[in-house]
Amino acid sequence: MVYTIASGNCESTVQRTARLDSDEQNEAYVPYLKLSHDEMVRLRLHNTLINAVIVTYMVGGYVAALYLIMCMNSLLILIAATILLMHTMIVALTLTHECSHSCIAQSTWLNHVVGEITLVISGALYVPFTELQRQHNEHHAVQVGIDSYQVSHILSTWPHWLQILILPLEACYIPVLSFISWWRTLIVPLYVHKYQHLRKRIVIVFVLRHTFFYTMWCIRPISLVCYFAAHVLFIDVMRVYDAYHHTFQIVSRGTLPPKHDPDYEQQTTYSTVFGRNTLTRRIMDMIFLNYGYHNAHHRYPRVPWHRLQELDAIMYPKSNGHIIRLPGALKEYHRRRIDRITQKRGDSFGKPKLNPAKDADSLLINNYIGVVMNISSLVLDVGDYSMERH
Repeated sequence: MVYTIASGNCESTVQRTARLDSDEQNEAYVPYLKLSHDEMVRLRLHNTLINAVIVTYMVGGYVAALYLIMCMNSLLILIAATILLMHTMIVALTLTHECSHSCIAQSTWLNHVVGEITLVISGALYVPFTELQRQHNEHHAVQVGIDSYQVSHILSTWPHWLQILILPLEACYIPVLSFISWWRTLIVPLYVHKYQHLRKRIVIVFVLRHTFFYTMWCIRPISLVCYFAAHVLFIDVMRVYDAYHHTFQIVSRGTLPPKHDPDYEQQTTYSTVFGRNTLTRRIMDMIFLNYGYHNAHHRYPRVPWHRLQELDAIMYPKSNGHIIRLPGALKEYHRRRIDRITQKRGDSFGKPKLNPAKDADSLLINNYIGVVMNISSLVLDVGDYSMERH
């Protein structure tokens, strides 16, 4: 395979062997089964009723949660409302992702409208839905990770004293680096010519959103605390989901990798799902809109969320060589939470390992640190700004 490295007006090429690197190879991988034409047509059908119910829940739950944290005094109600608010943000992010693949409706216009609504709830409304859609589709196309989108890359560029201040907060699950990335998305377009088309929207949304936050504070200061807590929990939950989804190579922006085949993508992609195929698992899958079925989604991105579990079962009827079980992964996620954000360029993230247990139904991640990337449907990557200033 050939990697083309863009540099100014010239290009150089770097040869790379066709075989996967050791850190990319999934030793438990079993080739997936391809869909027939009839299966493809059936699975790609939109269910308007299901999507309408989910969108209604998202909007209604968000409004109800805001009312409860601003108007109710009971501590239990405040806790419940904060959890509800967090879940509507998770649903909003998942639906942003669905809209990016036109999986909500046949109409492009309707997908766009729903996409913009989801950004209001997830907090990603500072940039247009079309920008996040383009960015996410790029993630599917290039099949690599961009280092400027990796929070450990951001951290490594800062002085040691600042890292010392940030790491204890990250250790306590306060996602400081994710919030810094968010603020960078707001600030960089103000002085970088490449992003000047975003300036008007950023300024208007910033004023309106912070006026709303000030109003919340005036009505009831604790409501703003609840909102922030919900947002922190939202980011933490999505970090857990995304940490183990890929063992893609991390490259610098400007590196133009070749288009890999689907087998490469499947071998470097993993699905983070709940326990065995039980009622509990199905309920948890519904709560998170099947977000963890990443192998199925990456192979057939136009299949809507409510059919991903079925699609995964069709692709891998007799194999769990792509599965990471979330309950078992939480201990390792917690243990390696600082290692995950202090890795430097070129460090190995490890990979999932084959589970030797006789009745094993998932991979082991003892030696898999994982990676924390800013979610492509949530934060616009403006990390390539160093050469773009006026």
